[in-house]
Amino acid sequence: MGIAIEAAKVIEIEELDELLRDQGRYWFSAGYYENSIACHQEAIVQTQMFLHEESFGIDYFNIGMGLFELGRYQESIDAYLKSRAAFKVSDEVASAVDCDIRLAENYAELKEPINVIHYGQRALDFFTVLDDYRKIWTLKYFLGSAHHLLGDNETAGRLLDEARNLAQAMGWKEWEFLIKVDEELAKIYEANLMHAQAAEMRRRVASIKELAAKDVTDEAA
Repeated sequence: MGIAIEAAKVIEIEELDELLRDQGRYWFSAGYYENSIACHQEAIVQTQMFLHEESFGIDYFNIGMGLFELGRYQESIDAYLKSRAAFKVSDEVASAVDCDIRLAENYAELKEPINVIHYGQRALDFFTVLDDYRKIWTLKYFLGSAHHLLGDNETAGRLLDEARNLAQAMGWKEWEFLIKVDEELAKIYEANLMHAQAAEMRRRVASIKELAAKDVTDEAA
């Protein structure tokens, strides 16, 4: 792909932005997030240069994904806001609401519960209408965590229980998500002075993490 892109630059192929976009996706899949971001940034420049149909929603969305993986949450938020605006202009409603989910996720990392609720609740309303269960249980987890930060443990516990039950009923091997929910529920149990329940939940989570840990074996030189 890299050779093809360099050749495309030499002969000035107008579809260079699409090649860069594809390369950005490959870099992301391989875990090279900075390379992925650079490809999408260059794709934006090429799109503008050749006056192509704008793909800014896709490019900024993927830039936001890369920045999130690098822990650069505020920059990721800025990218998702640009992506959301572009999707709104092109009337791609579902894609714009996908940005709301990512915005809620970034704000959850920044421990900003008001913004989590602002973006997360409207996304939850949208995907509840569509019965998109995976997005529903993910959003309920973000919202539950946000209400816990605001001290509303009753609402937080209800939302986390709903997230847990939905993932168990409609998901397939969702154990990684479920241990995140249980870790959050343990905090609520602790806050409600339910120390025994919190300890048992943490013990179970630790056991599952130990089972899931990759074995490291010594090999002869």
